[in-house]
This record gives sequence, structure tokens and C-alpha cells, in this order.
Amino acid sequence: MSTKDLGSSLKEWAKIWPDGIIAVDHQHKIVDVSETGLNLLQAGKNDLLEKSLHHVLCVNIRNLQHSEEDCPFNGAGNYSNTDVISAVWNKMNGEYIGVDYRIIHFPEDPTIKYILTFIDNRDLDYNRAELDKFAAYINNSPNPIAEFDREGYLIFSNEAMQEHLVSFGFSDEGQARILPVDFQQICRQCVEQKKTISSVEVNVLGRWFSWYFQPVVIQDEITILGYAINISEQKRAQEEARLARERSRRDFYAKMMHELRTPLNAIVGFADVLLWRASKNLSEKDLRLLKTIKNSGLQLNDQISDTLDISKIEAGKMTVELEQFDLQELLSEIDEQMRTLAANKGLIYEFICPGNLDIVTDKRKLRQILLNLISNGVKYTQEGNVTCIVEPIIEKRSIEFRIEDTGIGIAEDQLSGLFQSYQRIKDEKNKGILGTGLGLALVEELVRLLRGTIHVESVYGEGSQFIVTLPSKPLE
Repeated sequence: MSTKDLGSSLKEWAKIWPDGIIAVDHQHKIVDVSETGLNLLQAGKNDLLEKSLHHVLCVNIRNLQHSEEDCPFNGAGNYSNTDVISAVWNKMNGEYIGVDYRIIHFPEDPTIKYILTFIDNRDLDYNRAELDKFAAYINNSPNPIAEFDREGYLIFSNEAMQEHLVSFGFSDEGQARILPVDFQQICRQCVEQKKTISSVEVNVLGRWFSWYFQPVVIQDEITILGYAINISEQKRAQEEARLARERSRRDFYAKMMHELRTPLNAIVGFADVLLWRASKNLSEKDLRLLKTIKNSGLQLNDQISDTLDISKIEAGKMTVELEQFDLQELLSEIDEQMRTLAANKGLIYEFICPGNLDIVTDKRKLRQILLNLISNGVKYTQEGNVTCIVEPIIEKRSIEFRIEDTGIGIAEDQLSGLFQSYQRIKDEKNKGILGTGLGLALVEELVRLLRGTIHVESVYGEGSQFIVTLPSKPLE
């Protein structure tokens, strides 16, 4: 094809092409301009032909000013045919025009180095430079950003999201670990309800992310924009604050309990003296009241011991002292205290234990376990009875302690946090029931120290069973 034929076909093409077109030679001078280009630049051909592209079009003001050597047109070879560049050019009437242009290389014609195609970008919602800027913001963001369809399939992801997908991998079911477990349900909910779902937390390999999902509607098509914020430091700070609060509360309780123990010992001691010296001279009612004083003092002393022992366990200072003893004797030792506690609420307490049933364990700690579980049963029972049943499990070389009550029971959603420190059952039926929330936490720790297990069975509104299993002899 000759240059003349090519020039003719180029002119025909320029007539139907909607963009402005400028043909440029190897000296960066304008050799031709389409009618659309002339209209956009408010120019006649004589204003542009044979003129330097830089001198005619480039704006000579403030931050847009540049020399001919630094002119983007001189670096035209650095751009591909698909690159879109945003700029501000001169119009021949003295005004400026914002354009998006492409440099199309034209090796077929030796007289033309390249062709500029350009549009007025003022009528666009955003020009190409702004779109590139926003795209750079998304791609360079350190936070994962992604677009999904309504079924949760990935449409787009920035570099951070891609890195997290590779780093954290996928579950056996093909679910990306960086995403919430119920992610597909979240996407459907976003689309159906057309609302943002925020603060969906994900813990993956010890790192915490908070996800936000927002429906995006463009031309009746709905997709979901998802982005995550790394909240690992926030979670770490929250955990440190929680531990600090627990330490402060524990230290306060420990100091307070030490201060309470001295006057409490005096109360229990003098109650014992009165029972020993004056029991024959007291009426049955006065004798019962005096025993209540003593047993209440003993119960409070046990609570003080519980608080101090929790501190020891958490500090790793609790030791186990093994001895062999008869279980019926141990239950008899605490029987009067537990019967008095139950009788004060109109309840019946009893224990069932075969005779000559020995165990080798820490007697004081087992006593604490039983006192806590039995008194807990009394505390949460309004009518009926509390029973401690002890049975050997020969085949497992262990002994089972089952504390049953006819109390209010425990709702299923409360069971998971039952053995946590300072946690109490949240229920309307518990109003007026006092406690530190330490008893069951201590019981679990003591059972663990004695190499045993504990679990609870409960029917809400009917009662509960706490079942402790301990080895009858130390494990080898």
C-alpha cells in the first residue's frame, strides 16, 4: 500500500471516528487534524499544521508547565496503543480543555510517527487520571479489598487480598480462611436486604480481621464490595486489658480476704467456745441459731480460701498433697455444715456413700470441690433437695461424685461459660442470689490438679447434675 493510499484511508477513517485525531511526524510536528479534533480545539488547520505539538498544545501555567525536552510527546515511544493519558491542553481561543488521549504508533507510513486520538473528558464523571488514582488507592491499600457476586464468587481483588489468600490458604471445603465461615450467606443477605454488614470478625492463624460487606448497584447489577481491617493489635490490647482487670480484681479480692480472715476466725472461734460451754443452758432455738453463726462463718471462710486458692492456681503456686482416707468420713465432716445451709432454705440435703471406700488424693482440695458443688446446688435450689452420691467405677479405677439438685437448671446457651472466673449464670430467676462467680472456676481447676474430669448435665427448670470423676489412686 502506498503512502498516498494510506493517507486517503486514514482520512476516511478520521471522518467516522468519534474522537479527535492528530497525525504527528518524526519532528513532533502536526501534519493533519480531523474535523472533530479541530472542533474540540477551536482551531483552524492553519493554526496547527506544521506547528510543534508541544508549543501548540502544552499549557504553560504553574504545575502543568514543562520544557520541550520533558514533554510527554517526546516520550511517546514509552506508551503502548492502549495506554490512556489525562492532560490539559490549549484551545486556540485562549481557553483550556481537559483531555484523555492515546498515542497510536503508525509504522506503516514513514511520514507519520504516531497518531493522537483524544476526547474532551469534562463530560465524563471522572477522567482517566482520577480513575487511575482511585485504582492505585485500592491496589496499594494494605487492607484486603475484593468484589464478589451475590453467590460469594470472587470477581476482583487487590494485591493485599491476593497475598492473604495465598498466605492463609483454603479449608478442605475450598473456603478461603481469610473470609468469614458464613461468607456466602452474608453475600446473599447483602443482596436481599440491600444493607451493609459490618464488623464480621475472623481469626485466622492468630491474626484478627474485621470485615465489612456493602452492596454496590451499577446499572441494575448488584455486586458486593468487601474490605477488611487488621484488628490484631486492638484484640491484643483488649486481651491485655482483660487480663489486667482480672489481675486487679484478683489482687483486690486476695487482700480483702486476708483482712476478713482475722475477724472471721474470731467469730467462728467464739461460736465454738459458746457451743462447748453453754450448749446445755441454751434453748433449742438459741442452739440452732448459734450453730448457724458457726456454720455461716465456716462457709464464709471457705469462700475466702477459694479466692486465695484461685490466685495461687493462676500464679502456678498450687501444690497437691496426697493422702489415703475414707470418703464416708470426709462427707460426714461436712455433713452438718451442708445440712444447716440447706435447712436455712427449707431444703433437704443428704449424701449417699458406701462404707470403706478409700481414695488417695488431696483431702483438702476434694473437700473444697464438694463444698463448692453442694453449696452451689443449695444456692440455686428454691425447693426440693440436694444430694451428693458417691460411687466407685471399678473398671476405670476411679470414683464418681455426683451432686444433684432440683433447682432452676441451666439454659443451654449458658453452659459454655459456666467454669470461667467471675462468671455467673444470667437469668431472671437468679435475682437476689449473691456470689463471687469463682466457685465453679475453682472447682474445675482443682479437679484438673487432681487429674480428674468434671461435666454438667442440666435441664432448664428441673435441675442440674455436676459429675466429678477422680482416680482412686494416683495415676502412674
